[in-house]
Parts: sequence; C-alpha cells; structure tokens
Amino acid sequence: MWQNDQYPENVTKLLLSSCQDSTWKQYSSNFKKWTEYCTINNLPVWRPSINSILEFLAKLHDDGLGYTSINSMRSCLSTMIGKVDGQNIGTHPVVCRLLKGVANSRPPKPKYENTWDSNLVLQFCKNLGENSRLNIIDLSHKLVALLALTTGQRVQTLSAISVPNINFKSGSCEIVIYDKLKSSKPGSTTILSLPNFLDINLCVVKTLKCYLAKTKEIRKTDKLFISTRTPYGAVSRDTLSRWLKIVLSKSGININVYSGHSFRHSSTSKAHERGVCVDSIYKAAGWCNNSKVFAKHYRRPIINTHEFANAVLNG
Repeated sequence: MWQNDQYPENVTKLLLSSCQDSTWKQYSSNFKKWTEYCTINNLPVWRPSINSILEFLAKLHDDGLGYTSINSMRSCLSTMIGKVDGQNIGTHPVVCRLLKGVANSRPPKPKYENTWDSNLVLQFCKNLGENSRLNIIDLSHKLVALLALTTGQRVQTLSAISVPNINFKSGSCEIVIYDKLKSSKPGSTTILSLPNFLDINLCVVKTLKCYLAKTKEIRKTDKLFISTRTPYGAVSRDTLSRWLKIVLSKSGININVYSGHSFRHSSTSKAHERGVCVDSIYKAAGWCNNSKVFAKHYRRPIINTHEFANAVLNG
C-alpha cells in the first residue's frame, strides 16, 4: 500500500505485519478515496499540505460521513503518509480539533438503540433437546451461540479456537487462544474459562464435548468449528456470523435489525443487568479497564472468572 519502492521489500513486509489484514483492507478502501480526491484536485498524494488534509476530511463530513468513518480516514492517512508540517497527521493539533468538531456536530451513534433478550436464544437452544440427538448442523449452531453468549467475545475469537488448546477440567473448561486478536497485545494470549451448568441442554461445556466427539472422525483441521459437509475444513468468520444469524432468526429475533455481532451486545448487557461488575464484563469481553466502548456502544434497556457466563445462563 505504500508508494512503490518507498521502502525495501523486507521493511515493507514488517510494516504490513504491524496491522491486521482487515485493517489494511479498510485502509486500502480509504486511501483509494484520498488518491481520487488528490487526482481530481491536482494535489500530491504523498506530500500534501495540512490544508489539503483538512479540506478533504471536511468534504467527507459534508458528504454525510460520521465521526467513526472520518476518524478511520484520519488513522489511514496518518499510517500511510505519516507527517505533515513536521507533525504526524493523526495527532496534528488542527486535525484533532477538526475531528472534535465532527464529533460535536454529528456525534457517533451506537449501532443498536436496544438489544434482544438473551433468554430468547437460550430457550431456543434448550428446546433443541439433547446434544447427542442433534445433527451436526444444529449442534454447530447451538455451540457457537452458547459460546458467543457465555464469553461475550467477537466472532474472530471464536473462529480462532483450536482443539489442541481446549482443556477440560473438573467443573469447567479452559480454552487458550494464541492467535493475534483485535484487542490482544503482541505476545499475549486470550483465555476463555467456561463453567459447567446444571441444565445439560444449556451447558456450553457439555455441548462442546459432544461437538468434539461427533466431529472427531471427520474433521480435517485443528480449528474447532468445521464445515457441516465435506471436506469438513475450518469455517470462516463469515460462516460463524451466518450461523449466529440463523440462530437469531429461529429464536424469533429480527435479523433485518440485528447481526451476528449483536450477541456481544446482548450478553454483556444481560451480565450488567444481572449485577456483574463492570471490571468482570470488561475482562470477559476483552476490553481494557479504561475502555468506554461498553458504555457507549454495547450497554443496552477471556475469561478467568465464571461470574460472567453464569449470569448470562441464569437469565
């Protein structure tokens, strides 16, 4: 994405490793808009003036974009271009002031005004009956739904679970994730701790054990979730999101409003409603202690503690 021959190949490779592929994909789309703007206005792409940057961001605002999109563009330009007038674009005082103006004139809004009751999905899972009698499709949908609810994690986290890193203990199950996740720091691991639950039809640990047993002879990958038909390889995040939407639909929840990611909203909101302390919710869902994301975007009218999961399951 950087200017051709701007850096040696080995340097460029390391620079690309500094962000997730999804981030570069977003930056690529953003930077294309910047280059088109520069072409139309006969401006230099790589050595712009601060006024050019400000006018471009202001145009995005005039075109109807909100704070989140414009802030993403700021991050993109800061990463790709770096400094203007001796200061980094992302922290340039005037750019920061402009973004504050964007936030005041068009404040970022949460995706959902409210969230669905997790009891709807839990009742659907319970009504499916005994795990041993479920086909691979229903069992897959049930497991991903229970994991999403009892951990509050993103689909990215669930898709990263590997069978060798699942450890069953007396009364619980611990899952260690070594993959780099959106919220993880370099070299860190994510640990999901799942408790046994008395209701066997809602116990995520028992559902996980049954799923592993049913897929043992057919799986072609170490990743936990596999396709429901040959060649039984690892499924993508998009597939897991689609499975979650199927569960929502079958639970009577409007999928034209709520996506698979809304499981994160529902579970964290339910835990908060049941009196789980904010620190436990943050720790469960992978937010840092001083994060404002939950209060702003998720609270609506891994895990090294079982408090979070039990609160959701107990309804």
